[in-house]
Amino acid sequence: MFLLWRPNPSGAQYDERGIVGNKRSGLSTITLDWLDTLGRTGCFEEAFDYNLAVLNAPSYSARFWRALEVDDLRIPLTEGHEP
Repeated sequence: MFLLWRPNPSGAQYDERGIVGNKRSGLSTITLDWLDTLGRTGCFEEAFDYNLAVLNAPSYSARFWRALEVDDLRIPLTEGHEP
């Protein structure tokens, strides 16, 4: 299961960009960097929705089927977005 939000225990060291109040984003630092590059800093739900859309695409599972059986999930990140 992939969680968008997790508890943020006091004293723990996490990327400040992913912390909102008493919770922290379950997104990786790579994903947070990607959001920054797109000018979408803090748009955690958009990144989460993008990840789910890619993972649910039949073309994704067909192309990466063997890797999905043995590796961690790898999601291709776009270089930009269309209006």
